[in-house]
Amino acid sequence: EQVGTYAGLSGATHVASVELPDERLDHLVELFVPKKVVRIQMEFLDTPGLAVGAHESRKGNARLLGTLREVDALALIVRQFASDVVAHPLEAIDPARDVAEIETELVVADLDVVEKRIEKIAHALKRTSADTKGLEAERELLTRVAGALGDGKGADSLELSDDERKLIAPFALLTLRPRIVIVNLDEQALADEAWRAGLTDPPHRVGIDAKIGRAHV
Repeated sequence: EQVGTYAGLSGATHVASVELPDERLDHLVELFVPKKVVRIQMEFLDTPGLAVGAHESRKGNARLLGTLREVDALALIVRQFASDVVAHPLEAIDPARDVAEIETELVVADLDVVEKRIEKIAHALKRTSADTKGLEAERELLTRVAGALGDGKGADSLELSDDERKLIAPFALLTLRPRIVIVNLDEQALADEAWRAGLTDPPHRVGIDAKIGRAHV
């Protein structure tokens, strides 16, 4: 597609489905020659960028964040190249700052969800005289999560048991999603390790030159 500027949240979400290669399946197909082969498909959602910072911007993020809660993993795409064609919304080029801004928006979004649920539990506990053990356990866990989020840390910074993860799974917390940082570089910077500076959380990073299709892990 044509590269150019766009008006942030006004952009559309594009969906692509990619067939995953599997040598084991290829071998089985050769052996048994089935009439039909159903291969694993991975679906990618290319969304507009999050608006960052202001309360009004966060309100505008609501629908996009709802879309992100439906995915299994997040790729945070930031840039380290200057362009007269595609202006950076924050003017200065700083991938580490951009990742921190995105992470902050994810934390704030999760904190909003968790605090609302804690408030509902509090109301429910006042209204019911039935067994409240389950609600109290949920509130205790969510209070721990809210504490981490309030400190600016993701829910994934907590040591959560499998049972605890199952308990909060319905809230689809964004900071529990696996995340990878993709830094879009120009060709000259592709082999320069300087683009990694400050990108320590989350730990998975890859540099790409999207224009020519090369990557540097």
